[in-house]
Amino acid sequence: MATNKIHSVAFMIAIMKAKQNGTFTIKDFSGNIREAIVLTTNDSMRCWLGSRAPSHNTINPATGKISWITYPADDVSVWNKGMVLSAPMYDAGKPWTSCIDEETILDEFWEHNAITIQNTLFYLHLVQDVAYDSYIRELIDCTRRSDNLFTFKGTTYTGDELRGKGMARWNGNGLINTMDAHFYVRLAKVCYEMTGTLINSEWIEKVYKPAFYDVYSQELAENTVKFTAIDPTADEIITSMRWDDEIWPVSNEVVDGYVRYMINTTIGDLRALQKGFLR
Repeated sequence: MATNKIHSVAFMIAIMKAKQNGTFTIKDFSGNIREAIVLTTNDSMRCWLGSRAPSHNTINPATGKISWITYPADDVSVWNKGMVLSAPMYDAGKPWTSCIDEETILDEFWEHNAITIQNTLFYLHLVQDVAYDSYIRELIDCTRRSDNLFTFKGTTYTGDELRGKGMARWNGNGLINTMDAHFYVRLAKVCYEMTGTLINSEWIEKVYKPAFYDVYSQELAENTVKFTAIDPTADEIITSMRWDDEIWPVSNEVVDGYVRYMINTTIGDLRALQKGFLR
């Protein structure tokens, strides 16, 4: 459920940290912006799939069945709607409508996909989603999500209040978007400390968004970047480097723990997958 910019930055940071530790030996992985864009494909392809379930291997808690897709082996640069919709897939559905999606089952991915560089990036997207889901689900009480009701610090929210409707789901001021912005700021701090790069709105417009057009087809890029935005408060904090202002619904220290968890699980799964590439 993490936004594409969170996925991309967390991936690049993870690769840098793994290489610094001298434990990362897959030569084809550089941690560059192209790979970071490919990693977002699970979300980007929803402009063609519609349902999130197959590209995120989510379980239907009522039936126990798990959604899946066998991704096209072709490079994402040549993907089109027909190619994606003709791929083998199964949608297990979900028993209710909720703004918090059902659980991703990681092992299901490799039941339907070969170990390749491109597929590994798609898998790491899911690893990061599982980490991000723990951030949302452990801080927001989702036990009544079947009724589309959620509780945070004693206040109950409807799904629309929590997430927003229409384009506000991605760029509104609902609680989840605010928590997403906070997560991005904490990632931005790590990125700046490691590289000296400020991943603010200027970076989004001049570096990140153009990269989608270098990696995807025109159609897929256009349908992705229109959902890519940065919260104004997050942008101001990153640009001014006031990283540690405590202005968010959750403390910086708590969010930093989830940021480390996302980065470390990405590194851990990369190391585990090295055996598949090096056999």
